[in-house]
Amino acid sequence: MRAHDLAPSPKAAPDCPALEIAELMGHTRSPLGAVADRGAGGPDRLLGVVTAAHLLHQLLQT
Repeated sequence: MRAHDLAPSPKAAPDCPALEIAELMGHTRSPLGAVADRGAGGPDRLLGVVTAAHLLHQLLQT
């Protein structure tokens, strides 16, 4: 068994709006959202992680 077998992790593209990331995180009830660059025919490349706290902080500032 591997981690991806246990729970889906929300993934977003680097240009994904913050509200869409929040929606993805909400649907999966995850406190984290992965920001990944979709590889051209290869695996996604992880660029970073967004936490719920950081996302909320950024959304409340705008």
